[in-house]
Amino acid sequence: MTSFIYYRFHLMLTDICHSCEGGKPSLIWLSALFRMDPRLRGDDRKQSEDDKKRTIDITQSVKITWKRCYLAFSGLLFLFSKNTWPNSCGFSRMFLLFSMKKILNRQNNLILGLLCFLVAPVLAKQPIIIDTDLDKDDWAAIAYLINQPQLDIRAITVEGAGASDCVHGISNLVKSLQYWHRTDIPIACNNQLGMYKTHFPSTWRNPGTNYFKKLRAHHSKPVLIKTDAAKLINEVLQQSEEPVVVMAIGPLINIAAAIRLDTSLWLTKVKGFYFSGGNFTKEATSIAKYYPKTETQTWNLFIAPEAGYRVFKQSLSVVLNTHKTARLLHNNNSMYENIDALNQQHQLNRFGKIVYALQSSKNNYWGDALTAMMLVMPEVCRYQDVRMNVLFKPFQYSGVSKLSSEGIKVHYCKDFNLPLFQRIFMQKMSSSNSQANDEEKRIQTKTVQNQRATLSRDGTY
Repeated sequence: MTSFIYYRFHLMLTDICHSCEGGKPSLIWLSALFRMDPRLRGDDRKQSEDDKKRTIDITQSVKITWKRCYLAFSGLLFLFSKNTWPNSCGFSRMFLLFSMKKILNRQNNLILGLLCFLVAPVLAKQPIIIDTDLDKDDWAAIAYLINQPQLDIRAITVEGAGASDCVHGISNLVKSLQYWHRTDIPIACNNQLGMYKTHFPSTWRNPGTNYFKKLRAHHSKPVLIKTDAAKLINEVLQQSEEPVVVMAIGPLINIAAAIRLDTSLWLTKVKGFYFSGGNFTKEATSIAKYYPKTETQTWNLFIAPEAGYRVFKQSLSVVLNTHKTARLLHNNNSMYENIDALNQQHQLNRFGKIVYALQSSKNNYWGDALTAMMLVMPEVCRYQDVRMNVLFKPFQYSGVSKLSSEGIKVHYCKDFNLPLFQRIFMQKMSSSNSQANDEEKRIQTKTVQNQRATLSRDGTY
């Protein structure tokens, strides 16, 4: 009987090991476990001598397979638990303990099977899409996210109406992905201008172009460049078996176009929508100016107001980094001094080098990097739930975000922990970022769901 148990667990382990390669645990092993051989269900049939010999051979094969999986899983978790999954340290220690045993017994095999089932979901990475206009703080956000091994960046799309046009934006992005050894990420750009044929001010456009012209990447593999940004976004959503997080840190032209192509796809596949922009007001008339932009309006909604209006009509799970919090990171001397100190000490990694090259002491901003950290480590903010909509009427008002009981529910960053943000971000830009990983693990012990469960009656915590 025990031989057939080994055989069924062998099927289970084989399936789990194969499925873990794609980060998608399978449930085939459940059917294998419950479809036990009739002899295990109490039938009186006797085994033939050939059956006995076959099961002995299977047993020996299974023992070897289990031992290899012990070593494979323990090595994998030991290498990545420090830098990746906050919940995997205990598993890695347990696997290593079992791996050190010279003799594998049946009890250990059973425990290993259960642990494989528990660990397999942990191995899965969160797929995300980044929609950006490649401004200075966008580069900081992208560098921070690419340096997160628990994320699977499926695509980066560029908004040509924002801080970069498509010619310079795509060229600069290709060079940076080659420099970061991430040529596996497909990219695309939409050169459509905003509502009034406008884009960001010309003096802001294409930051870092001179730097990128001189940047030489040793990783010269080509980057896949798609011609349609909206279609690329929807292709990623369609092909993903897991829900996808979308982070938009530029005008929403690509996002609105993708939603228009397939609204139902967005409602079923988008797990969360993170956006840099919006500034709540109770009376639209106070900032109801369509051109030029007033101080209280945000560029990402002002440039393409119709796109913002369409996106915020959808029932998405929205998390906002608004003008109120983002502006606190505009010309932040402390942020620049810290990254400048890392540069002078030759401690910047390849992500930090690009971020540093695009900032300056008199003109630096990091707002979109906060949006990125909200995605990875939501504990950096205190949140409040409100209802809002984006108002738009041609030649009357443009991209006004207004609190409204009839609007969609959004989860916005009310205020944030600046020292924590600065410390974690700089550690991720450092050539030795193990401290950032350890601190993120400690902070991430409380999940977003647990945080939201602690919301007080007034919507804050």
